[in-house]
Amino acid sequence: VRDFERPGWGDRDAGSLRARLRPLSLPAREVIARLKAAYRLIGSAAPHGQARVFYGYRRVQGEKTVTIGGLVKVQALARVFPNTLHGFNVLYLVSSGLPQGAVALARAAKRKNVRVVINQNGVAYPGWYGQKFESINAPMAELLRIADHVFYQSEFCRMAAAEFLRVRPVSSEILYNSIDTAKFSPGRQADDLPLTLLLAGSQ
Repeated sequence: VRDFERPGWGDRDAGSLRARLRPLSLPAREVIARLKAAYRLIGSAAPHGQARVFYGYRRVQGEKTVTIGGLVKVQALARVFPNTLHGFNVLYLVSSGLPQGAVALARAAKRKNVRVVINQNGVAYPGWYGQKFESINAPMAELLRIADHVFYQSEFCRMAAAEFLRVRPVSSEILYNSIDTAKFSPGRQADDLPLTLLLAGSQ
């Protein structure tokens, strides 16, 4: 009698089967990621001249669309450097908003002489993710090895990456998150108003 015909074969057995089959699906995911990356980079090597940037996604949401996480900075950047799906010469990825197959895409880009730029934010650590933290960090570490240049969000991000990713990029600098002063600027001071604090964040 096959397993699924046994009396009592149910969710627990199905979950066990899925757990055993899950490792077998990883190579397939990698193959699909590589095929997508190869398709994205069909054609000749990266064009020279003006920067043509691809952010790893088919579409970058407009600034009026609510976006969570590191892709917020891509929304503003795309105003100056529009998202280029084909024929790009710069691949710009944000570590806290990586597309599926990011490592395969970066490797394929390097083979086409595309410059790979990584915006490195936070990393996983044992206190947050337990013993699985290294599996979360693995793609970020590999991207730092591949990168032509790395922007660290802060000195703390650089220190955290050095501690938990253990990769020294060939070129890097600290680039703090910016503020659009056309939208956010000090208002008129009023002595008679009470102190008001604004706390914002998604964590």
